[in-house]
Amino acid sequence: MPVPILKLGPILIATVRSALTDSETELFRQRLMDRVTEFRAQGIIVDVTAVEVLDSFAARSLQTIARMIRLRARRR
Repeated sequence: MPVPILKLGPILIATVRSALTDSETELFRQRLMDRVTEFRAQGIIVDVTAVEVLDSFAARSLQTIARMIRLRARRR
């Protein structure tokens, strides 16, 4: 299931509505990073409250997203 990514001013909001497969997680990460670049987002909110269980791959992917965003912010 695709994860909607909304823009609210300088912030992007992504709502994960159900558990993602590994390939869906990779696609989400790539789409999110593309949107960050496209909109020059100053912040991101990833809402995972609807997900009952976050597996280790998804958790590591969220950590990777956070690190990538920090690195991009430093380069500006």
